[in-house]
Amino acid sequence: MAEEKKKKYKFDFQIKTDICMDCATCWYVCNFEGGKGAVVVNYNGGAYYAIDKELCSRCGRCARACPVNAVERLSVGEGA
Repeated sequence: MAEEKKKKYKFDFQIKTDICMDCATCWYVCNFEGGKGAVVVNYNGGAYYAIDKELCSRCGRCARACPVNAVERLSVGEGA
């Protein structure tokens, strides 16, 4: 079988944890309203949301849904 070619994107999305209010809106839209399930929650004394860049399709649903604009769009190579 042929190996799947990894898609290259010009931008990524990242959740700014210092602004995030842990409402789970980004997680909900990504998992239940047409996203790819790329927003994941990590528990370490509290809920921390992150975007799995391998799963993310860069649809932007999470960024549009966030009520406090904690999801930022970054050019590839910028940020973490």
